[in-house]
Amino acid sequence: MEKIDLKDRKILYLLDLNARQTLTQIGRKVGLSKGGVKYRIENLSKKGIIKNYYTVIDSSKLGYSCFRFYVSFKNTTPAIERDIINYFVKNKFTWWVCSLMGRYNLSVTIWIKNISDFNKFWG
Repeated sequence: MEKIDLKDRKILYLLDLNARQTLTQIGRKVGLSKGGVKYRIENLSKKGIIKNYYTVIDSSKLGYSCFRFYVSFKNTTPAIERDIINYFVKNKFTWWVCSLMGRYNLSVTIWIKNISDFNKFWG
């Protein structure tokens, strides 16, 4: 396990909180220069602590409402489960389908613009 100091931990926390902050803003909160923050983030990437970056989209700014629901399979066959998953994957309103282990077997996220779209999805 890689050891990191308190400043690196604070940088990771601030990036997790709001990755759109500038390096200068993070530096002010951590007590480092912009260059110091950049250097530390590059080191965290080299060490494999930061592995990837991904974009989180605010669906409401695009005019969509986001709904997430969870599915538990009961008394189904693998073929029926595949059919259910394929239904969601192919649906035009579906944004995300994720297979889970535990209490739920499936998580589905949909984006809709209005109640009419929701009725089309659910109907």
